[in-house]
Amino acid sequence: MLKAQVFGPEWLLSKGFNGDIDARNWRRLAQKLATPGSKIQVVTFGGSVTAGHLPEARNCSWVEQAEVWMKAAFPAVRFEVLNLARGATDVTAASTCWYNHVPANTDLIFIEYSANGCTRLQCTSIMSPLVADYESLLRRVMRRAPNAALMSLAIFAFYSHAGTAQNGKNITIPTPYYNTGALTAALMSLAL
Repeated sequence: MLKAQVFGPEWLLSKGFNGDIDARNWRRLAQKLATPGSKIQVVTFGGSVTAGHLPEARNCSWVEQAEVWMKAAFPAVRFEVLNLARGATDVTAASTCWYNHVPANTDLIFIEYSANGCTRLQCTSIMSPLVADYESLLRRVMRRAPNAALMSLAIFAFYSHAGTAQNGKNITIPTPYYNTGALTAALMSLAL
């Protein structure tokens, strides 16, 4: 899995993966989670799914639910969560600006941009501007918080679009998973 197939020029792909299996600081995070009294700084990036957008759960997203779970699972550890997600945005704003708000002592960073911006086959190549922005965000948060473990999350985007069948009838065509950009972003994060 470490060398998942990513399409692009070999010279460019070889610059991404450094071969270090523990590069994302997961052992360090596990040690802090196992140490009573430690503080875990968590930062999240994403769109409306991460910021919280459901009318029946105002001011609540998966981030708050994850925080409740982490506090229950590790009661002797203190968690501080900074949610940098913004609704109706793709990764571009985070990769050019919001990454600057990541504290240097961050222990865990969640990144979710699969639902915004990558529909209609826009993110099926590493040459896509949004995939390049995703990579830029990853590299910038790694420099800003070098001890942070990174987790890329994919939210399924159940889209469909209208089409016309060969017989002239209007039909609804579901958008396949690979068309959401989540797969390409996940492969890119594996390469880093």
